[in-house]
This record gives sequence, C-alpha cells and structure tokens, in this order.
Amino acid sequence: LSWSFPLVVDVVLGDSVRQQTAGLSKQDGDTVSLSCSYTNSSNYSALYWYRHHPGLAPQYILYRHTNGLDNTADYAKGRFTSHLDKNQERTTLIILSVIVTDSATYYCGLRSDAQNIIIISPCY
Repeated sequence: LSWSFPLVVDVVLGDSVRQQTAGLSKQDGDTVSLSCSYTNSSNYSALYWYRHHPGLAPQYILYRHTNGLDNTADYAKGRFTSHLDKNQERTTLIILSVIVTDSATYYCGLRSDAQNIIIISPCY
C-alpha cells in the first residue's frame, strides 16, 4: 500500500493545515500513522480526516474536536482512530490492520469555530 503526501499549506486568515507524512508503503495487517499539523486562531476547532479513492467521491473517516467531541464513520469504527494534541497542534490518524482497500489519498482538514471555514490540505 502506498500513500503520497506532499508538503502543501493552505492559509485562510492565519489558519492552516499541513500533512507531515511524505508517503508510506505498508503490508497487510500493519498499523499506519498519518500526521497533520495545524495552526488555528481559535481556541476551538475540529480536525477532520477524509480519504479519496480514484474515480470516487472523497470519503469521510472521522473528526475530533478540541473540546473532546468526536465522530467516526460506521465503516471506520474499530480500525480507524485519531489522536489530537492541542499543545503541539497536531492530529494523527491511526489505521489498524491495514488492508488493500485502505490504499488511497488521505486528507486532513481543519474547521475553525472562530471562522466556520474548513481548510483542507490537498495530498496528491
């Protein structure tokens, strides 16, 4: 399995997200960790993870809010989780027991409550 994440920064009113994983190749059954750093002008924000398979619409995986709220898509429960470190302004998506259908482009997104704008870091 292979993922490619260039370092791309989107900036809107001082907020940004940046993928930190340059690309991965994993075997079936491995654990995958993908990290994203962010800057945020608000005390409250939500960090989202999506994935994209070629030819299909982006697929929501999960989000974690800085206030502790979170949500995970039904298909992702049990294998996909995330960690949010507010002090380091970093979120990590963890995929357990990776399988071939997990091969996709993964996106990290930030929603700032101060602006109600979603910023997504594109990954090619």
